[in-house]
Amino acid sequence: MELLLSMVVGLAALASVYSVLNNQSKEYLVHREIIDVTETLRGAATLLTSEIQHAKADRDLVAIAGDSLKLRSFQNARVLCARNTATPSPVRFGVWLPSGLFANGVNDSAYLFRPTKGDWIHAKVTQVWTSGLPPGTTPCTWTGGAATTRAVELAFHLAADTAGVRVGSAIRGWRMTTYGLTSSGGRWWLGRRIGNATVDLITGPLQATGLHFDYYDSNGVATAVPAQVVSIKVTLLAQSFKQVRGAGGTLANRTDSVSFFAHLRN
Repeated sequence: MELLLSMVVGLAALASVYSVLNNQSKEYLVHREIIDVTETLRGAATLLTSEIQHAKADRDLVAIAGDSLKLRSFQNARVLCARNTATPSPVRFGVWLPSGLFANGVNDSAYLFRPTKGDWIHAKVTQVWTSGLPPGTTPCTWTGGAATTRAVELAFHLAADTAGVRVGSAIRGWRMTTYGLTSSGGRWWLGRRIGNATVDLITGPLQATGLHFDYYDSNGVATAVPAQVVSIKVTLLAQSFKQVRGAGGTLANRTDSVSFFAHLRN
């Protein structure tokens, strides 16, 4: 009799322990998916904010829509430290203080600051050197610094556009980029397309209507004209990668959302 009672008490204790562990496991799964959703929103918000804040409405916003944004994406920045004046265009420049790498793909371009005019001029990146200088490019010999080993060749729309581009001018590299919702594996994701290339999955999953852009001018009025945009409201609706059971025991994805404003640079 005592043995039977001991077995019953032991089984009851084991059942209680199992119940506790099972509940903890379910709670862990829920928290894991909540973190998944939070990280999706945080990553997407950080990326899109950075892209928008580097853009200038009248030249960097290429196409705007409620579910997509096409812009010139900032890639790198440097300072010109040498210039080949043998030909007006294309022109080869030595570059200094590199931040990021230049590329000469079909979607790569650059803006150069002209101190004498106080403006930025657009150019197409046609060649890039990352070791050794190309012919016709004088090595940079700034005091206190080693000679540069990086150079770019730029093609300007007009030969006269190079007027005012000199040693000390800033150069910023850009790449044509489109952000929007894209479907893969039966789920929706934040996608990024470089030019007309294949869409890359950046983060997700998102809900079917999980990305929306609203564009506003300097008066806070909605606008559909890229050159008038001052700020962009981004709305993200994310969902967890896996389903978990809620309070009612039904399997479902965890969801969350965030909306934020990002302001373009002047």
